[in-house]
Amino acid sequence: MATTLTKADILAIERGDCNFLNNKGAKYYNDGNYSHAIEYYRLAAAMGCVHSISNLGYCYMYARSIEKNMSLAMAYFTIAAKMNNVDAQYKLGNIYEKGAYGVEKNEELAIYYYTLAIRTINESYEEDPERYPSLYLCVAQAHMPGGMMISDLKTAYRFLQIARRGYEIEKAEGIQYHIEALEETLRLLEAPCFDSIREEMAEEEDG
Repeated sequence: MATTLTKADILAIERGDCNFLNNKGAKYYNDGNYSHAIEYYRLAAAMGCVHSISNLGYCYMYARSIEKNMSLAMAYFTIAAKMNNVDAQYKLGNIYEKGAYGVEKNEELAIYYYTLAIRTINESYEEDPERYPSLYLCVAQAHMPGGMMISDLKTAYRFLQIARRGYEIEKAEGIQYHIEALEETLRLLEAPCFDSIREEMAEEEDG
């Protein structure tokens, strides 16, 4: 069925309210109506909505009612990442770390984009780290022994705590698709390499 714009859609376009259109696209996406979602994402992206630009990357990557195209997906993610979109920065890091979806593995680029995403959050007054538990889980693992970044157990443990809180918030809100990631985070928090960190933190709390 072709997308027919409502009076509210037209008003949003006239007022330059791209967030309204992006949110409507997200609602269609969550309902599985990907063709309508894409149309709203394209409208919002044309109006400069960085979230929609990143969302289009996911649509092309997962072939949501359009043909899978990783070149376009990477292009949308790269544009959104340049506009300080944390989701896009994280996804580029994750793709390069895993060598996923036909993209050549490149740990140096993965580290770059993960670090960029963390810096974007730290420099923003609006971003909440707990909104990005998967990012913090990935970077925590990268800082653990054998990871692709410099070993830093305090940073790894702190990031795992952020990831745990983020996943627990999602679970409380009824979001179930990160349950395994939460279980993995809880397992890592109990890893023997963090024994001294836990003791140190316990002493600080007692003090």
